Amino acid sequence: MTLRHELSGDHPWIGRIAPDVTLGDGSRLSERGHSGGFVLLDRTADGALAALGADWHGRVATVVDATASARSGLLVRPDGIVAWAADHADPSGAEAALRCWAGEPVRRQVA
Repeated sequence: MTLRHELSGDHPWIGRIAPDVTLGDGSRLSERGHSGGFVLLDRTADGALAALGADWHGRVATVVDATASARSGLLVRPDGIVAWAADHADPSGAEAALRCWAGEPVRRQVA
């Protein structure tokens, strides 16, 4: 039996311990969560989720892995549980999850 927290969302990974996938640079997703913040895995071809995640700098570490064939994304909580996942990542869905779990964005000021 696999532990699953009851969280909102339809993706089968939501509420489960994040998969420890190997990323394109040879590192593992689990290694990226050691800082204690949220981890946003961006597997979109255009890096749309990473661009979005930049507004949560300091609370969300963004990991880009464009080597994957799927256009997907994961938001992993500090405890290693998947808070949001999508097989066809939509930035609006990711933004809603980021706001829900990591609070309001802190937009960087342009000098």
